[in-house]
Amino acid sequence: MLQRSYRLEVLGGLHPKIRADDWRSPIVIRLLDGGSYIDGSATISLSYRRQAVEVNAEANERCVELRWSNLRSDYEKCKNTYQAPVLTEFAALGIACVVTADCPKAQITEVTQRGDKADFWLNDGQWLLEVSGQESGDLVALRDKKRDQLLANPFERPGFVCVSNFQQRKTYLWYYDYRAEARDES
Repeated sequence: MLQRSYRLEVLGGLHPKIRADDWRSPIVIRLLDGGSYIDGSATISLSYRRQAVEVNAEANERCVELRWSNLRSDYEKCKNTYQAPVLTEFAALGIACVVTADCPKAQITEVTQRGDKADFWLNDGQWLLEVSGQESGDLVALRDKKRDQLLANPFERPGFVCVSNFQQRKTYLWYYDYRAEARDES
């Protein structure tokens, strides 16, 4: 399985139009299970489904190594500021920053508006991105729920669902296009 490595200290450089640096320490908190800070690394498993004409396109599997150092002060501030669900949400957003820069080579460029059925725009409106995370639970069910949400977007635009489970250290980044979904149902 192919492995890529990313330093979390430079997360903001991958997405210069948003405040991606805000999500570095929440990732580390979730990867360290909320324990004491140490410089280090962790590996997550990524299932990536590329843009595909057919809904049941095969996914690529790879490992992504996340490395960090010198984040102790921010780590402690985050732990003292945010409740567990917020930390999980921010960590999932940080993971989305890493994997969208890696696989489709995309940049998160702008937040969507409430009710748009997705969280962000990728590449200045090329795709939508819906992100969610969980400490534990059924990640496939979460992915499918977020797929349905993304496909209900008012723009009728394709995009990616990025969901992460921190206990399993597993992330899905799957492409969905309502046109392909409609063809598959007929």
